[in-house]
Amino acid sequence: MKNNLSEMPVYAPITPNEPMEAIGHRIKRFAITRADHPALISEQGTVSWRALLDQTNQIANRLRDAGLQHGDSVAALSENSADYVALYLGVLTAGGCMVPLSEMTSAEALSLMLSDCAAQFLFVSQKNRDLLHRFRAGLQELSDDRIVALDNDSEGIGQALRDWLGDASAEARPADVSLDDAFNIIYSSGTSAPLRPDVIADAMARWPGNIREVYGLTEGGISTSLDCAAHPDKWSSVGIPTEGAEVRVIDEDGRELPKGEIDEDGFIYILDRRKDMIISGGFNIYAVDLEQALLTHPAVDDAAVIGIPSKQWGETPLGLVVLKPGHQDSGPAILEWTNGQLGKGQRISAIELREELPRSTIGKVLKRELREPYWQKISR
Repeated sequence: MKNNLSEMPVYAPITPNEPMEAIGHRIKRFAITRADHPALISEQGTVSWRALLDQTNQIANRLRDAGLQHGDSVAALSENSADYVALYLGVLTAGGCMVPLSEMTSAEALSLMLSDCAAQFLFVSQKNRDLLHRFRAGLQELSDDRIVALDNDSEGIGQALRDWLGDASAEARPADVSLDDAFNIIYSSGTSAPLRPDVIADAMARWPGNIREVYGLTEGGISTSLDCAAHPDKWSSVGIPTEGAEVRVIDEDGRELPKGEIDEDGFIYILDRRKDMIISGGFNIYAVDLEQALLTHPAVDDAAVIGIPSKQWGETPLGLVVLKPGHQDSGPAILEWTNGQLGKGQRISAIELREELPRSTIGKVLKRELREPYWQKISR
C-alpha cells in the first residue's frame, strides 16, 4: 500500500551548488574514504562508517526482501539510538519513507497515525513495549512479522532486530530516488517554544559558552534566531529572521504590520497563542484535547485547561474543574484518572476545583481572565 502523496503539499526543490546524491550513495562514499572513523557515538559505543554502511545496507535489503515497495512507509517508535539511525538510513536507502513517532503521543493517536501513513513495518524499542500493547489491536494491516524490536530485546514485541535481519546481504544497492519522492512523514502540531527569560538567565549562568535560541516550524525549519549574549535585553523575544528566511507579521485580517508595531529593532515576540495552545518543554499541547478528557470524568461538570508558568518547562497545563452537584471527588483523584487517558506529552500538572468558570455573553470561557493571576508577576 502506498502513501497518498497526491494530497500532500509539493515544494519546489532548491538546487545546491554541489551535485546531489541519494543518502545511500553518500554513506557508501564516507565508508570508503573514512572507513574506520567514528560515524556515531552513543552510550552503547562507537560505530564506524564502514559498520554503519553494512547495517544500513542490511536493513535496506531485508526490507526489500520482505516486500517494501518504493515509497512505502516504515514507522519507528523509539528513543534515539545507533540502531535507530541505521534504520532511518536503511529505509531511505531502500527507497522507503520514514515515519518517526513520538513516545509522548497517546495510544489512540499513534494508531491513527500508523493507519494514516499506511505503515508497512513498525520498529519499536523495549521502552515503548507497553505503549505498543495499548494500540496493537487496532493495527489490523500490520502482521506480527512486520513489527520488530529495534533494540534487540524482543520480549513482548516480536522479532529482535538481529534475528529479523538474519543473513541479509550487506551489499550496497541504493534505490533510485528523485527530488519528488517522499522521504519522511512527521506528525507535528506546530512550533517550538520560545524560552522564558528566567530559563535563559539560569542557562547562561550554568553554561560556559554562548546560548543561541532558535524558533520555527517543524515543516519549515528555523525562521528566527536570538544571540542571547549579544542581546540580554531581548531574552523574551524569539530573535530576528535568520539568513534566507522571510518573515511577515500580520493582523487577524491578514494585513501586514509595520516593523515598528512589533519591535523597532526587528525582534519578534510571541505575545499570545491562538486556539489556546500550551507550549511545555518544547511540546505543543492543545488545551481542547485535555478538556475533552476531563469532561469524560463522571464527576466533572465543566472544565478549562490553561498554561501557567513553570520554571522547569516554561509553562505547564493546569486543569480548572467544576464538579457536578453531589460529587465530592478530589483534585488529585481527577488528575490521576485524566492523565491515564492522555499521552505522556499531554499530561496535566495539577487540578484546581472551582465553583464556576467565567464566561462571555456568548458562553465562551474567558481563558485570558483565568490565566492572568498566574502570569501577573512575569514581565516581558
